[in-house]
Amino acid sequence: MQSVRLDGEKVNALALAGRGHALFLDGSRGTFARWDLDAQRFRWQSDEPNGARVTSSADGRTVLTLADSGALTRWDADTGDRLGGPDIPLPLHTLSGIGGIGQHTGFVMDSAGTLWTATEGGEVLSWDFSVASWIEGLCRIADRNLTDAEWRRYVGTTPPSRPTCD
Repeated sequence: MQSVRLDGEKVNALALAGRGHALFLDGSRGTFARWDLDAQRFRWQSDEPNGARVTSSADGRTVLTLADSGALTRWDADTGDRLGGPDIPLPLHTLSGIGGIGQHTGFVMDSAGTLWTATEGGEVLSWDFSVASWIEGLCRIADRNLTDAEWRRYVGTTPPSRPTCD
């Protein structure tokens, strides 16, 4: 049996990832951390604001946190680097009449980069969060190629050697 403590913080949410070798914990005072189940120690901890809900991508390379405000944050599962993320405009009213984010909101990301959310009212919605979709949206907004700094900030990977927006 393992016992994991976040310096006295209450754990609000957790997710298993990394083929079952990593546990991601969200603490009540803003700590977000990766616990290595094999080594029985923290691999990384972040004190950046995050969310009250945690899940991992299907491939386990990305971890997502979702705050009550709708702020979605993508994290690199190995390094703990914050990759950014948008606010999800979950509807306040849906076909069932109740929407938004609350205690019963669920979310997962599939291997294609589609984020699936379940609202308070039980509606299931999909959002395209694939890297290709992000790049397309950023290029449309910028109306030009992204600089290397913009690429690193918004895409979170090494910039390509060719123009990004054609």
